Formats: sequence, structure tokens, C-alpha cells
Amino acid sequence: MRIFNGDNKKVYNGIEIYLTPEEAEDFYFRLNDLANNPKIRDDVIMSESVEDEKGDLKCKKIIFIGLYNLNDLSQFSERAKEVILKDK
Repeated sequence: MRIFNGDNKKVYNGIEIYLTPEEAEDFYFRLNDLANNPKIRDDVIMSESVEDEKGDLKCKKIIFIGLYNLNDLSQFSERAKEVILKDK
């Protein structure tokens, strides 16, 4: 498991996530889909969207979940590979 914050480019050893029952159910179903469907390699769980000053929709909070296989990291960016391989 790797926990990475793309905003500040830091790797963490732990985080706390607080979910409503509905969010927990969505999280569970998305993880289950990832674990059981080989065609799906990543997913994004988003909170409510807000409109920015340009009128574009932005998510207030995002959880990106990516499944990886150490034998094939070709789909990942160089930074993601470093996080996965070196945990830093």
C-alpha cells in the first residue's frame, strides 16, 4: 500500500478517512470492482463538486485508487512508479 498526496508530493504512512454510510458503501463497491474486474485498474472517488471562478466543476475531495502489479508498472507515471517502488 502506498499513500501519496499529489498536491504536496509527499508519501504518508497513514491517513484517517471519515465517511458517511453512503460514502462507505460507494467506497466498498468501487474497491470490490477493482479487485474483481481485471479490466479496471484505477478508479476515483469524488466528493461533491463545486464550481470554480471560471465556471468549471472541481471536486472538493478526491480519493484515487490504483491497483498495481510490480511486474508491470507501464501504465503509471514516473512519479507514481517511484512511489510504488521506493515508497518515497
